[in-house]
Amino acid sequence: MDRDNLTPLYTPRKRLVAMEVYQQLPQTNCKLCGHPTCFAFASRITVGEADVEACTPLFDEAQYEEKRQALLDMLAEAA
Repeated sequence: MDRDNLTPLYTPRKRLVAMEVYQQLPQTNCKLCGHPTCFAFASRITVGEADVEACTPLFDEAQYEEKRQALLDMLAEAA
């Protein structure tokens, strides 16, 4: 690793919390994402083992538009 060419990142990143991610999901436990529950899916998102776009109700149903945007904002802050 070439440490001399690395630029440090001084801005803190927000850490994802499974419960906060879960609160923005539809909470239907539909299993369309491939996980047994929405909370299990949220837990996988927080550790980078699942893609939020696997939650099809969140992206396909207009009633979840606010939750979808809040979750996408949350994920952007943690990136």
